[in-house]
Amino acid sequence: MSCYKIMTVLAVVDFFSIIVDCIITGWLTYEGAVFCTHPEVIHFSGMTGEALWCTSCVLAVMLIINRLLDLTSPRVRIFFFEGNRTYLIILAAIIYGLYFFFCNTPTAFTSKFHTWFFDPMIFEGKAMEYENFPILINNFSVVFLTCSLYILFCVALRSKLKNTTGWQLGNAAPVFIYLKFNKTIRNGVLKNLRIR
Repeated sequence: MSCYKIMTVLAVVDFFSIIVDCIITGWLTYEGAVFCTHPEVIHFSGMTGEALWCTSCVLAVMLIINRLLDLTSPRVRIFFFEGNRTYLIILAAIIYGLYFFFCNTPTAFTSKFHTWFFDPMIFEGKAMEYENFPILINNFSVVFLTCSLYILFCVALRSKLKNTTGWQLGNAAPVFIYLKFNKTIRNGVLKNLRIR
């Protein structure tokens, strides 16, 4: 299934993201690092972390779309995600992440606040020079899309559940009707249950 391909790549991306976000960040915090003390490590790690984050965002949205289409429109899901087409979607997510790696301003770590910022905090009052609109658009888009798609997913799942409940009641109702109104069947069931 295509969802497992997406989840596998997402797991690999998250694994490497943990290396940057936890191990390297922990080491930089321990060292008391700022951009001036470790510029190469911070620059490369900032680019890598940002690229992995954006790749993860796109893969997560693609996974939601995949699951939603599987629930609501299996033919559309087959068209977009069946076979090698899933790899094209994964490749698109990787290319999107590579854009953030090569063409975007990386985040910079500062041990002063133990986190990553776009402003390396070298110059006072110049934070606006380090604004990063692509990551801002990415983050707001991911929040909007995941919330919207999960709401649609819940509605579709609830609709399927209602259909299943209706089918179950339609098939189970005769049993209860027979037990209530047919004395011979009711007595036979009670006899088998050793109640009578």
